[in-house]
Amino acid sequence: MTGQKGDKSDGDFEYNQKTAKGVLKDHGLSSEEALVDEAKHFDDNEDKFLNRKELTAAAEAIISGETRSDASDADEDDIAEYASSDSEEEVACPECAKMIPATSSICPECKHSFD
Repeated sequence: MTGQKGDKSDGDFEYNQKTAKGVLKDHGLSSEEALVDEAKHFDDNEDKFLNRKELTAAAEAIISGETRSDASDADEDDIAEYASSDSEEEVACPECAKMIPATSSICPECKHSFD
């Protein structure tokens, strides 16, 4: 770890909670946990500190549905965490026809990926 220290930690990773909340607000996301989990995959400098740039890259990946995390084990609760707090629009999965949030990147029923 570099000299950076955060006020929150998640496993081996640290981050500044105020920065994370700002990124959530800026991108219309609701789950700090989901953001931090995705941001771990954007720690390209491998310093175990999630800075604004890494958190922002994770938020943009969540919004675009192009996450780096392994979403193969995602369930409905996981999908709900990644959806923005004001998103109520649903679409049918093209594979199984289950109605899911429009912002989902994977179907919790059949695991179809929307990448």
